[in-house]
Amino acid sequence: MSQIDPIRPLHDVDAAPPPSSPTGRIAIALLVLGLVGWTVVRVVEAKKEQARLAVERNASAEQAKKEQIVKPTVLVSGEPTTWIPVVRIEGTLQAVEEADLGFKVTGRLSSIRAKVGDYVRRGQTLATLDATESAASLAQAQAQVRAFDAQLKLAEDTQQRTAVLVRSGAGSAQSGQQAEGQRALAAAQVDAARATATLAQASVGNSVLAAPFAGYVTKVPSGAGAVVGPNMALFHVQNTTELRLAGTVGEADVGLVTPGLVIQLAGPDQRPESRVEGKVTAVLGSVDSQTRRVPIEARVPNDPKHPLLAGTYVRTEVVGKEPVRVLKLPTGVLRPGSQDEILVAEGGRMHVRRIVFSPAEGGIIYVRSGLEPSEKVLLDPSPEAKDGDAVVVSRP
Repeated sequence: MSQIDPIRPLHDVDAAPPPSSPTGRIAIALLVLGLVGWTVVRVVEAKKEQARLAVERNASAEQAKKEQIVKPTVLVSGEPTTWIPVVRIEGTLQAVEEADLGFKVTGRLSSIRAKVGDYVRRGQTLATLDATESAASLAQAQAQVRAFDAQLKLAEDTQQRTAVLVRSGAGSAQSGQQAEGQRALAAAQVDAARATATLAQASVGNSVLAAPFAGYVTKVPSGAGAVVGPNMALFHVQNTTELRLAGTVGEADVGLVTPGLVIQLAGPDQRPESRVEGKVTAVLGSVDSQTRRVPIEARVPNDPKHPLLAGTYVRTEVVGKEPVRVLKLPTGVLRPGSQDEILVAEGGRMHVRRIVFSPAEGGIIYVRSGLEPSEKVLLDPSPEAKDGDAVVVSRP
């Protein structure tokens, strides 16, 4: 009996050859070669594009450099003139006299005789302590003084009578010396008793707290009856009839400020008629290492009609007495990003120079030092301008 072959499905007749067949391997190889070729072409094109962009960037940079070098720049000279110095001052107004007040001794607060806002005179009582014990100690000390005074008088009388007897020969020299010693001892006891009485009197006085100067009370205890210790701050008194301006000026401006110069402060309402004049009293010879500013002080009388407040932060100006020589320039000469640098043209190149100047109204600065009238300054320098850059001079 013969073997019958299985029936093969009709859809397998036209199927693609398997990958292991020669035809499949050739198709795959052609596909890989195509992908590699496409990739190589893309890489080559990308490198050509990068090279082209690099050439363009270099060309742009060279062109910009040429334009920067040959770009015409405006140079100006400072105009010599005179200027009355005006120096800005910043500071805080403080009371010319103020103090925290308390008792020198421990005691129970007996009475409070002032309240917040009161105006007190110098020597006026602010509060008292219970002085029962100190008064008793004073009375005892005074009694001891009287007792030792009586003993001293008896010793003096005895010494005088003994001296008469010694001179007449009726008494011995030893008895005279003893009488003199008794008198000296009694005198020393009197001195000691008087010192004790003085201390007791001071203790009684320490139970009364008085104002050391005239002024306004800004702090008081909450009430009587508490036990307070030595130097405990119970009251605060301020004398604001005159104020002290503790201010500062720039390091470069300190030479323009001298004691005696007048300052003007605006009143609380900022009206011209309420302005108050004061005078500079001191310019300290040191510079703050952090702010690079010099401390100054001024005294300002406080007008009762337009009172200034202690603790107020103020900005003001002090005007000099004598004019100084300066060079007038527009503010546009200042180098961007710097507070005191300009660019001076010398030999076709720019050179950075530091100057000392004062700002004025109308976009003007007055150069006090660091520049000569004959020197040319670059107007409106660009932020990229630097020392050594070439310039081409043109007229403003």
